[in-house]
Amino acid sequence: MRPSWLVVSCCLFPVVLSGCGSDKPTGQVKGTVTFEGTPVTVGMLQIHSDDGTLTRNGRIGDGGHFDIADAPVGKVTLTIDVPASMQRKRAKRPVLNTKTPELPATQEVPDALKGIPAKYREMDKSGLHFTINPGPNEIDVRLSRK
Repeated sequence: MRPSWLVVSCCLFPVVLSGCGSDKPTGQVKGTVTFEGTPVTVGMLQIHSDDGTLTRNGRIGDGGHFDIADAPVGKVTLTIDVPASMQRKRAKRPVLNTKTPELPATQEVPDALKGIPAKYREMDKSGLHFTINPGPNEIDVRLSRK
């Protein structure tokens, strides 16, 4: 009696999947984001590998703290996106291709953070270059009006 194709498929599926994971090392990145000395308490931080093959992101929260697991290792560029408006209204229909993270209806962007330059949203203009090592990393990101 020959094994059915279903049994063979079920046995081979995990073997095939084991080859799908990335074998590149990653790092955990923790830190803070400030703008002119004021903690950035809302927004998103993205870590982009220099070769452009891997991007990881995380929310910036209380005290400007962020924590990103599985960040690409090596030379990276950071981008920061902070919503420009004080209160976001929920759209009645989805908005496509937006770079601005959605905020909960009750969350506000402090006035001190409204002047963050748009250059920090763009990988080729942010100027936020760091080196991430395998394992834990800590970086402080200082944004300025310049």
